[in-house]
Amino acid sequence: GLDYLQIPPESGKLYKMFSNKNKIYAHTEDLLYTVNERQIEPNSYQSGLYVEPYPIGENIPEGLYGLIDPKAAISTQFGYFWVDRQARKVYQFDEGITEISSFRMYNFFKDYLNFCNTSTCIDEKKSGVYYSMGVDPRLNRLLLTKHDESPWTISYSFTKKKWISFHSYKPTAYVWDRDDIYSIKGS
Repeated sequence: GLDYLQIPPESGKLYKMFSNKNKIYAHTEDLLYTVNERQIEPNSYQSGLYVEPYPIGENIPEGLYGLIDPKAAISTQFGYFWVDRQARKVYQFDEGITEISSFRMYNFFKDYLNFCNTSTCIDEKKSGVYYSMGVDPRLNRLLLTKHDESPWTISYSFTKKKWISFHSYKPTAYVWDRDDIYSIKGS
């Protein structure tokens, strides 16, 4: 038979799937799920996929760790990073989930991470309103650029575990390999 993945409809749309430490995860508008495999019948070779909410504790508010901008999430050698625009937070998922936007920059992200008005501005490169993210393996840092009427770029150090600098450049996209990062300007 065919395997399929069923995600509870109350979780919102499925925006991204990624792997981390040999596990597969499904990222929806409202939650992060672990994708698991189980035997359909005992003593059978048939198996199926199912999801479980990532174990983050009891009484989790709806929408915690959500994703509505699929271009604002990247998988890297340092973990999975994403922008939760609705919560105005930036997260890292590696051994667990860490809100990296709270490291000395909580108020900045609360004030400037969202796009103009959530009902009128969305993550669309066509309209020029979106996020781009990249990893600089040489300097061990994450680069986050917000593109809108007041663009900015900020970097987060993996070694110092804090936001370290604002930058004057605002690239359209980032591409990186094991050694270097390249920024792309324009379309």
